[in-house]
Amino acid sequence: MAEIAAAIGEAIGKPVRYQNITSEERRRMMLAAGLPLFLVDALDEQAAERRRHPESRIALGTHELFSVRPTTFAEFARRHASTFREDAQVVA
Repeated sequence: MAEIAAAIGEAIGKPVRYQNITSEERRRMMLAAGLPLFLVDALDEQAAERRRHPESRIALGTHELFSVRPTTFAEFARRHASTFREDAQVVA
């Protein structure tokens, strides 16, 4: 997660630091931010799976099937830098 934060920081030109929090804190913060319970539950499940398998691998078969060039997270962060900035507009 520190590497992801660093890639986002590089993409937006500002330092970004990962801060580890407990699952309970994360859940409480998402609910306080107004996320619906079903989404918070799904994100909790996703995070638990990630903790169980921290070194997951990416299968490139789908990329090859649809002729999509795989990209690194750093490329993704640069392409979506405007979304990561503090002044990004949230569209509901």
